[in-house]
Formats: sequence, structure tokens, C-alpha cells
Amino acid sequence: MRAILIDPTTKTVTEVDYDGNYESIYKWIDAQTFECVDLGDPDHNTVYVDEEGLLADEPGPFFTVSTYAQPLAGKGLILATDDEGESVATTLNIFKPGDNYVLSNDKATITVQFPEVKFKGFKEIPPHKIDHPVWGESFVMGQTPQFERKK
Repeated sequence: MRAILIDPTTKTVTEVDYDGNYESIYKWIDAQTFECVDLGDPDHNTVYVDEEGLLADEPGPFFTVSTYAQPLAGKGLILATDDEGESVATTLNIFKPGDNYVLSNDKATITVQFPEVKFKGFKEIPPHKIDHPVWGESFVMGQTPQFERKK
């Protein structure tokens, strides 16, 4: 099935053929674990990335997608998700109008960039309560990654 591979080492975005076996995702992204980042489009395109990408001795290189707030470490593989949560072929097409890549279909446009950033570490999120739309009042705490431009 059609997938898109983002490689920040070569700074390329290419179409690849994914065989439908989730274990192949590990090979495509050179990782032992992966996590999914929803790209926020109506077709539920998702980028699979190394779950431990920021835990490496020297994380990176990085890429960004315009629909996600922070840089992502290592390679990414984009597939779409059907109503049952199964991976299906991506609905995005690749364009390169200039220095950046653009992924788009008739419902979404997503820009991919390769920023020259360095991971600084994690910043604590102070514990606080939120009014969650499903679970009601909830206690939240955690960490957020911090980056700086390479010099």
C-alpha cells in the first residue's frame, strides 16, 4: 500500500510501498518502538515515528509537519487510518514547490520542513487540573521537549 517516508538525514520525502505488516514500520523508521502522530486531516493520515527518538544520546536529525507543534526525531512513515483504526494507504500526495515539501489532497495541505535544531532536554509541566470533555475534572502533569536552533 502507498505510504510516504520522511527522511531528515537525506532531507527527502518519498513515496514507498508498505506491505501492511506493522512490524515493517520498525524497519522503515529504523526504530524498536513507534508512536503515532495524527496529522489532523479528515482522512486521518498519521505519521509513525520512533517513540524513543528524543531519548537517544544525540537525538535527531529532525523534521516538522505544519500540523504538529514540535519537531519529530528520526524518520517518519505516513499512512492513513480507516474507521476501524486499521492502517490504509495514505491519501496525501507529495509536491516540492521550493525548499520545503508539501503533502496535500483535496481536504488538507501539510508542509514538511527539516529544521536545524538541537534538543535541549525536557521542561516539567506543573501539575494542574483541567476540565476534560470526556473524563471531567482531571489532574495533568508531564514534560515538554525543548529545542534550540543549531549554531
